[in-house]
Order: sequence, then structure tokens, then C-alpha cells
Amino acid sequence: MEIRDGRVCAALYMIIYDLPQGGVSLPVSYLYALATKKEYQGRGIMTSLVEKSLDLSRKRGHALSVLVPAEPSLAGYYRRFGYEYSFNRFEASFSRSQLEGLAKGLSPVSLKPATSEEIWQLYSHSPFYDEGCIRLSQEQNSFYLDDLTSVGGKALSFLYGDREHYALLSLAEDKLNVLESTADKAVFGSLCAALLQGFSFKTASFYQPLFISEDDGKVFKTPYAMAKSLENKEIENPFLNRVFT
Repeated sequence: MEIRDGRVCAALYMIIYDLPQGGVSLPVSYLYALATKKEYQGRGIMTSLVEKSLDLSRKRGHALSVLVPAEPSLAGYYRRFGYEYSFNRFEASFSRSQLEGLAKGLSPVSLKPATSEEIWQLYSHSPFYDEGCIRLSQEQNSFYLDDLTSVGGKALSFLYGDREHYALLSLAEDKLNVLESTADKAVFGSLCAALLQGFSFKTASFYQPLFISEDDGKVFKTPYAMAKSLENKEIENPFLNRVFT
């Protein structure tokens, strides 16, 4: 943080995530909540804080520094430090009537509230925790879920066959956002049936969906997070899904 005139005028947080790559665990520094009070903007204060964070990350042996721009127009600012878009976000969107068609004739799964411990157990054995994925720790998982539920979001689990799945949801006006789910192609229709039964919405978006491939024309891809390599390591196909934004 930066203190001017006896008060905090700018700050950023550095959150350390883990990126397993080639049998080695690489620490990743994620910059979060970068902000400068309006009356102190334009003085280079945030530039200084970002540069200090990069120096500190290098000293600590971090492989990457990662951030999610609050808006696309800030990408140019972060490129000044060497950041480039390195992670995409995939979104599959459907109208309610489209989901009704996908769920037709299928029995809904039974959705139930899940604790952070239950979500952690499912998350840590999911594709989102595989090699090449930037991983949350158990503590970070709990913090994320506390933040999600504090604004009306939901952490749910459900059984399909002999396998338990989870879904993290938020509802904004008439749109249902499925922020993360282990639902694959086999369970997707039954999950749709449950969402239609349990929630009122006009459209639904599924982020980083596992039930659909990115090249079949039904997934919208947008640049999501920027990264800067700090140790000149070659990071192959890194994947970023759930971080604090």
C-alpha cells in the first residue's frame, strides 16, 4: 500500500496460487484489488506499486504474475509492465427455452447446499485441479465461497449416478451464471432440468464448461487474464478459472 498525507491512498493485494507444471509446483502471484483514490490518480503511485510487486515476486521465486483487468481499456496500461493476455474465458449461453429443450424428458438432479469443505473435496479432485491449472488452496476456496454467498451466490452439490458434482452459481437480475461446475456432457441435461425447476431466469451462462468443447461453435471466447513471466519458464497451456475478482 502507499500512504500519503497520513492515509492510505493506493493499494494492491498479492495472492499466491499454485501452478503444477511438469511435476513441479510453481508459485503464481495474482494481483488483486488494485485501486487508487481519485484525488491521487495520475501521479504514478499505482505504477510504483505494480513495479514493487514484480520485484518482490521475483525475489520470492514466483513463476508468473497474473491479473484480471477490471475493464478491457486497462489492458494497455498493464502492457507497459510486460503483461499480455495469456488466459481466455469460455462462456456458453442459453435462453431458458433452449435449456428446456436440452432438459426435455430428463429427471432433474437433486441440488443441495454444500459447505466449503464439501466443495473443496470435489474441487480438489476435479479437472479444474489438474496439471497446468492455477489452483486455489483450501483456505482460498473457503474465502471465495464466503464472498460468493455474501452477495447471494450459491454453492451446490448433486449426485449423478455414483459420482458427486458441484456447481457455483450467481443470479443477476434475469441471468443465471454458473461460474464453475463439474457437470460434463452426460449430466448436463439433468442439471439443466434442476436449474429450471429451482431458479427463475431468462438466460443462463456457463463459464469454463466441461460439457462442451471450445471448437464446436457454441462457446464464446474472450480474453480474461493477463500474465507476465518472471523466471523465463515456458508455461504450457496454463488454465485459470476461479480467482478473486
